[in-house]
Amino acid sequence: MTASKLTILFATVDAYGHFNACIGLAEPLRDRGHRVVFAVPNGWYGKLSKLGFEEEWYSTQGVSDPQSVSPPAAQSIARVQQMAECMAMCPEDQITSVIAATFPIGFMRMVVASDESFKIILGRVKPDVIIIDMLFTQPALTTAGKKSCDFIFTWKVCIY
Repeated sequence: MTASKLTILFATVDAYGHFNACIGLAEPLRDRGHRVVFAVPNGWYGKLSKLGFEEEWYSTQGVSDPQSVSPPAAQSIARVQQMAECMAMCPEDQITSVIAATFPIGFMRMVVASDESFKIILGRVKPDVIIIDMLFTQPALTTAGKKSCDFIFTWKVCIY
């Protein structure tokens, strides 16, 4: 009996740790003959294709050209730099002060800015499975799962 080959779309946050973990999940799937596609923001464009994955570009800032590249994880790095003072606080103070007030807002802006891109990607890729590695996700991804494919949520935990 031969197993059918799947098209698997990875959608992840613009951050090294999230991409690296998803690459670790994607490699054995690719090696087993499945079609693995990564939705990538500006800074990652062209990087995962070198590892043998397909890439579909999505915009996180309303930019329409993947070549108008900022470095990988640029938005995440900027968020952490903005919160540097907060990171020196004890975890309870971190949660009740800066992070609770600002961190989700940045993610929500990214979700709003990239949802239309994900609708286009879903139309082109037609995935059987979507692996979503985001705290907040685009409505296009979860509504597609209800109509045409399964989706899996993953999330990494950081302890400071």
